[in-house]
Amino acid sequence: MNRNDKELADKNMELGFEFSRLVLAKPELARKIPENALIVFEVEEDPALTSYSKRLAKETQEPNQPIVVVHVEGLAPSRLIHPELRPAANF
Repeated sequence: MNRNDKELADKNMELGFEFSRLVLAKPELARKIPENALIVFEVEEDPALTSYSKRLAKETQEPNQPIVVVHVEGLAPSRLIHPELRPAANF
């Protein structure tokens, strides 16, 4: 059964919200993110969501806009599981 884009968009927004909360709590992460960077979520336990996030990024990326991949194992209720920033070289 395929998940629809609305469900994936909602989950992607939830990841964005949780990541924003994490960055507010750990400002050292914010210093690692280039100005005007596009954030892409890579969710280890959810390949469909990862594909959606990458597709959305490709559709909305501005010329020369840096990309930062946020890799997480998954999303527990109200928290990211082991987030880490990765270079976008393999994007």
